[in-house]
Amino acid sequence: MIVVKLMAGLGNQMFQYAAGRTLAEKHQTDLYLDLSWFEGQKAAGDTSRVYELGYFNLPAIIAPKKIGRAVFMAESGAANLGVLTKIAKLSWGKLPQLNIVRQEGAGVNENFFKSSDDTLLIGWWQSPEYFAGISSLIRKDFRFNEFSNGSVKELAGKVKQTDSVSVHVRRGDFITNEEAKAFHGSTNLDFYKTAAKRIASKLKAPVFYVISDDIRWCQKNLELGGFSTVFVTNTRSAYEDMHLMSLCQHNIIANSSFSWWGAWLNNNDSKIVIAPRAWFQDKKSNSEIEIIPKEWIRI
Repeated sequence: MIVVKLMAGLGNQMFQYAAGRTLAEKHQTDLYLDLSWFEGQKAAGDTSRVYELGYFNLPAIIAPKKIGRAVFMAESGAANLGVLTKIAKLSWGKLPQLNIVRQEGAGVNENFFKSSDDTLLIGWWQSPEYFAGISSLIRKDFRFNEFSNGSVKELAGKVKQTDSVSVHVRRGDFITNEEAKAFHGSTNLDFYKTAAKRIASKLKAPVFYVISDDIRWCQKNLELGGFSTVFVTNTRSAYEDMHLMSLCQHNIIANSSFSWWGAWLNNNDSKIVIAPRAWFQDKKSNSEIEIIPKEWIRI
């Protein structure tokens, strides 16, 4: 079996799932999703991050809570793997020893590819390298459901009929949380204006669809050089926002795993994707990151 510890928001959860799915396929075994991190968020009074992969119909099993508590103990150093296995037996019966594989640094961890069956994955796994061999399966797993909201469905229809370009502006905790702001930072306005100009030079009649967790700020501050721009203001879920981004013909993304998936799930064979060159503020992490596919443009 493969157990993957899920953390943070939808985009991060998708990367973590995709890594776990790779190992589960490799070893032809079950994939279990550990949700203990989200319980810790609730205990700390932070309910801003919840398990979101339930939107998709995934071939994975939610790990029992006893396993989640054991994983938390193992990660924090409060227990060793022997204890993890012992507690797991209470729920699942006889289990083999689990091997922990942690992501270290922002680059691709080669130990991941050497992982055996019965592995616990702990990390962000933010690279398409981790699931390059099963990309078609991942696209199938992350297939979106039809929109239930009539106005959003109408908007999706317009997106599919034009030279549409999604523009994702990530603010939220990248602005309000000092730790996240120092590590990630927010993509500056010059990037969006430059990206819009570059992508418009390749299209006949581009329409830019701005999607953001702070759309009012975007309406006041984001200027794309006079090109046709639609600020998407309908109330939607994160899942629907990602779905809309994936339906656009082309994508301008922020330094965000959320908009990365919106662009990666775009099935347009001739899509143009523009990403910021600096993914992190931290120079060491930024030099190691291998998240951007070679065919995407970085500016």
